[in-house]
Amino acid sequence: LTGHHAIKKQLSDSIRKSHIGHAYIFDGIYGIGKTTAAKWFAAAALCKSGSGTPCGVCDSCRKIGAGSHPDVIEINQDLVNQPSLLGALSRLPSTRPIGANSVYAMRIARNIAATKPFLADRKFIIIPEADRLNNQAQNAILKMFEEPPSYMTIIMVSDNSGLLLPTITSRAVMIRFQPLSDGETLEVIKNRCDKNMLS
Repeated sequence: LTGHHAIKKQLSDSIRKSHIGHAYIFDGIYGIGKTTAAKWFAAAALCKSGSGTPCGVCDSCRKIGAGSHPDVIEINQDLVNQPSLLGALSRLPSTRPIGANSVYAMRIARNIAATKPFLADRKFIIIPEADRLNNQAQNAILKMFEEPPSYMTIIMVSDNSGLLLPTITSRAVMIRFQPLSDGETLEVIKNRCDKNMLS
């Protein structure tokens, strides 16, 4: 996670002090690392080192890096269209596949939140593009904010938090991301170019 040093310190401090909130909104312009920051936060919280930052080498960090940790769930289209998850819905959509920002996807997120963590003490649910949720979809997960399970942290990633319902924003910690500096932007570009050359 390039840059955002003050935010990383704030999140690390909350982990070290055992003050992890049940709900966060990561807000800022598109493409500055908010979803990456959400995964970084989850990795830091579940890391075996207990340092407040991800070590990158423990089993938990490796699983999160590979996208296979059962207690860090990103609500995306691939996930919500899994037959096993769709089968838990009382009413199925008439058309498939369903969108990751639909009311059906949020009902699946609500069902996932109701199950206890498998490997860790805490479960993280990450909802990218949360500002694209319509009011019905936001209302479908409102209970997660009103009566959150003790083991759950939900992170809503947003480009425009003004589109989220006040009943949600009033119950979440707002983290506002600022654009990266020119030097940090160049570092991101260089890292991506290096990875492309290796793959």
